[in-house]
Amino acid sequence: MNNFERKFGKFSITNLTAYIIIGRVFFFILSYISPETLELFTLDIEAIMHGQVWRILTYMFIPNSSLFWFFFEVMFLYWIGTGLEQEWGSFRYTLYMLGSVLGVGLASVILYFMPGQDLMLVTLGGYLISSFFTYTLFLPFAWYYGEEEIRFMLMITIKVKYLGIIDLVLLIMTLANAYSIGGLGLLMVLLFSMVNMIVFFAVVFARRGKQKARLAGFKGKISKTEKKMNKNAIHRCSVCGITEKDDPNMTFRYCSKCEGDYEFCEKHLKDHEHFKKVVEFKKEK
Repeated sequence: MNNFERKFGKFSITNLTAYIIIGRVFFFILSYISPETLELFTLDIEAIMHGQVWRILTYMFIPNSSLFWFFFEVMFLYWIGTGLEQEWGSFRYTLYMLGSVLGVGLASVILYFMPGQDLMLVTLGGYLISSFFTYTLFLPFAWYYGEEEIRFMLMITIKVKYLGIIDLVLLIMTLANAYSIGGLGLLMVLLFSMVNMIVFFAVVFARRGKQKARLAGFKGKISKTEKKMNKNAIHRCSVCGITEKDDPNMTFRYCSKCEGDYEFCEKHLKDHEHFKKVVEFKKEK
């Protein structure tokens, strides 16, 4: 990825979220001035297959809220987008958004040419695909900023990770409903529309698995090293087993009341049961 960024990083769009918000403001105003014109930019798979390919991109700018909620929607989108851009950098963030466009385009083509699909199901698929844009953007944000807090309805404080869980539940419910209506075909199409998010979490969990394996191996090496060091220790407490390798400042002493070579650390020198020699008596035959 670093080599890819060095070659194509110049094509990244800095502050991409700001441009999306500008587009949303424009189309929000357009929805009041000319609602029929706004319909030309929604995600309509039937129209896309007849040459209106711009819809694959412009659907991201279409607002889905009333005048009251539009301000909060824009502010929330800006918070999420800028947070991800700071976390990934402009190039990776642009690439992720491009993944949304390509995923939606691929899903639209598959859904349109899927055998036995009627117009109503194609329209439903387009509506669901367009709604998944929020899921694919918010869930990675919740992964990085789960401990951040927001005020819901300006009154209730809730952590982002809990909103992420709610978002994930809603996503699963949407996929389940889509499967019950359109079967496995519609479900697979919707998963194609989320390909960027699926790839992101696949990479995240793969890296986490490698890190855990690396950490386990590192701990195993440390444990073996400690065991070797303990074997070569000169002093060892007969109670707790601590050696000068474990604590170089520890003082060891022999107990005068114990019979045999029993050494103790400072903690157990006066707090131990005294060792006595065991004398075995053999019966004479």
